[in-house]
Amino acid sequence: MSKEIEKAEETKEAVESFDMSRCQPRDKIISCHGMIFTYISPGGSNPDCPHIVMYPNGAYGERTDDGKVSWVKPLPTDHNIVGFAPEESEGSEEKIVDS
Repeated sequence: MSKEIEKAEETKEAVESFDMSRCQPRDKIISCHGMIFTYISPGGSNPDCPHIVMYPNGAYGERTDDGKVSWVKPLPTDHNIVGFAPEESEGSEEKIVDS
């Protein structure tokens, strides 16, 4: 593997990896595809994926310590966690004013 490809893979790994131990219950976290999840708790049933997250539709899933859906057979469609979601400020929605 060339040094350029190797460096690109390292950079991609760094960007697409997130330390899930930084999460607290109810934290909003974001996937590599832009979907917002809610962190539920550590302690999933699978020791390889010990973090429980909730999808926007209310379904639950588990993630590895570095935010991945699976370390065994990753897919490009996986919603791997890449960071905390941007905070929304109260009242930030646009208001339409009649003139």
